[in-house]
Amino acid sequence: MIVHRITILASLALAAITLAMPSTGNDGIGESITGKAEILGTDMIAINQQLIFLFGVDAPEERQPCFDENGKMWNCAVAAGKTLLDLVGDFDVTCMRMAPDWRRRMYGVCTANNKTINEEMIRAGMAMMIREETLDYESAENEARTAPRGLWRGAFDKPWLFRLTVSGQNQPLRKPAKVPAPVSIR
Repeated sequence: MIVHRITILASLALAAITLAMPSTGNDGIGESITGKAEILGTDMIAINQQLIFLFGVDAPEERQPCFDENGKMWNCAVAAGKTLLDLVGDFDVTCMRMAPDWRRRMYGVCTANNKTINEEMIRAGMAMMIREETLDYESAENEARTAPRGLWRGAFDKPWLFRLTVSGQNQPLRKPAKVPAPVSIR
């Protein structure tokens, strides 16, 4: 019940932020924003009311079943959200825009406490790399898979495939950022 209320509140906040943002003709790639981050989902935050998707990162969705090494179901979305919260902490977060988006969202690479949040989510095994956006997190994903950590401890659906199943449509609810080829951030 509490998770459902949080989801509704996050959805309303997301809608308000998206609608309140001015539209600009400039795609703003390379621009950055800094401030305290609000967690809106397992792979999205807001800074100063700017919605930011973690570029190259796809984390599990609410109600997405994950199973540990013993086949026991666990709430991987809550664990991913906690990992993101721990990484953001009370630190100032800086996000650099990596790609334009048609809904005035920002796809960003974010840092806090001298760590790249995007990469650390993947290294912790709490998210997967979106290969259509970047290949920079491949070693972090391989490290999590080999350990195994997080999602990789057992069985799970890739988040984008889970969304396809839940939506009943032939397209994902979160589309990858529009980049001509995977972008390197290093």
